[in-house]
Amino acid sequence: MPPPAWVVELLHDKRRVYEMRRCRWDASRTPGLYDKSSPYQSYRNQQLPANAGGTLHFQSIVSDQTQVCNRDCCHGEKALQPVAACQSRRYGEEDAILLLAHSRAASTNASYDSVRRGYERFVANNQDRYSACDPFPIDLLMLAKYAAYLVDVMCERPEKPYKTSTILQYIRVLLTLNKMHPRARPFTVQEAEILRMVRAATVRVRGKTPVKRACTMTATQLRRISYTVPPSGRRPSTVALLLGVSALLRIREVAELRRDDVKFAPNGTSLRIRIKWSKTDPGRAGSLLHVGCACSPATTLRRRSYPRCPIHRLKQLLYDADDPAPYGPLFKATYDQLCDDIKALVSLATGLQEGCTTQSMRRTGVVLLHDAGFDDVQIAEYGRWVDTRMVREIYRRNRTGLEEEQATYAERMM
Repeated sequence: MPPPAWVVELLHDKRRVYEMRRCRWDASRTPGLYDKSSPYQSYRNQQLPANAGGTLHFQSIVSDQTQVCNRDCCHGEKALQPVAACQSRRYGEEDAILLLAHSRAASTNASYDSVRRGYERFVANNQDRYSACDPFPIDLLMLAKYAAYLVDVMCERPEKPYKTSTILQYIRVLLTLNKMHPRARPFTVQEAEILRMVRAATVRVRGKTPVKRACTMTATQLRRISYTVPPSGRRPSTVALLLGVSALLRIREVAELRRDDVKFAPNGTSLRIRIKWSKTDPGRAGSLLHVGCACSPATTLRRRSYPRCPIHRLKQLLYDADDPAPYGPLFKATYDQLCDDIKALVSLATGLQEGCTTQSMRRTGVVLLHDAGFDDVQIAEYGRWVDTRMVREIYRRNRTGLEEEQATYAERMM
C-alpha cells in the first residue's frame, strides 16, 4: 500500500515540517544531563546553519547513527540510553513515512487525501497572482469561502448538494491537517469566532441531516429468515447472518473467520470463536467469544435442533463441507459477497429497502439481547465495547418498529 500523501508531504515539505526545538530541562529529573559526555550535550553543541532559527531538524537527528534523543517526552536516564552499537543501517525519512502511514487506517488516509486535494483545487481556482495564498496553514477567510462553496447558498452549482454532516466533516479534517503544518498556530479569538459562525451557518442553511440508522429484525423475522437462501444461492451466508447476530459480530470479522478460528465444546452445545483483530482493536490483541446453543433443553434431549440455532447450523455446514482445509474461509465467500448476501437477507426479512446494511446484523443482536432482559453492561462486554455509551446512544436508538411500539405508550401510561 503506498503511503498517504499527507505523510509524504509531512516529511518532504520544503519547510521541513518535523522540527525538534530546544526546550528547557529539569536537571533534577534527568541526572547527568549536563555531563560533557552526555548525548544531549553532543546535540546541544552542534553547529546549526545560519537560517536554522535555533532548531534541530528531524532529518539530521533521525539519520544520526549514534543517538536519537527525544527531548519532548523523555525525562529519565532510560530515555538517554544510546542506540545499540550493532545497528546495521541508518534510519531515514522512508522509515518515518512507513511508520506514520500506519497511524490511521487505510480508509481514513484515503478520505483525508481526498478532502485535502479538493480544498487545494478550490484555493488554486479562487486566487490570482496578486492574491496568492497557500492552502496551509489555513486562512479562516478562505475556509469560509470553501464552506460557502460546499453549502451553495445561491444554489448555483449543478452538482448534488453536500449534506451538512459531510461539510462539517470536511472542515474537521482540514483543521486536523492544518495542525501538521510547520507554521500552524492557535486561532485568535476572532478566528475562533469565525469558525464557530461558519459551522453554525452551515447547519442553518443546509439543515440538520437526519440520522439514518441500520434497520433491525425482530426475533420472528430472524426465525423466518433462517430458512431462506439469499438470491446468490450461497447457503453459508444464512449461517453467517445467524452467527453474526448471535455473537454481535461485525461483517469484517465474519468475513475473515477461518476454519481454525472456531472450536466446538466437547458436549457440542457451545462454540468458541477467535477474533484475530477488529476495528476497535488496532493493536491486534484479539479476543475469544463464547456462543451458546439456541435450542431448548427438551429439543436437545430429543437430539433435534432449531434451524435458527447458529451452533447446529454451523456444525452441519462444516460437516457438509467438501474442503477440509483448516485455513480456508469459514463461509466460502469474499467480503463483498457476504455484504451483498447479508443485505439481501435483511431486506427479505424486514420487507424494507432502505437501511438494510451489514450493520443491521450487529444492531439486531443488541436489540434482541435488550428485549431478552440483558442490561447494557452485559451487552457491552459481549459485544466488546469499551463502555455502554455506544449500546445506549447508538445501537438501541431508532430501531425498526419503534413507531408501532410508541403508539401503545399512552395506553400503558394511563
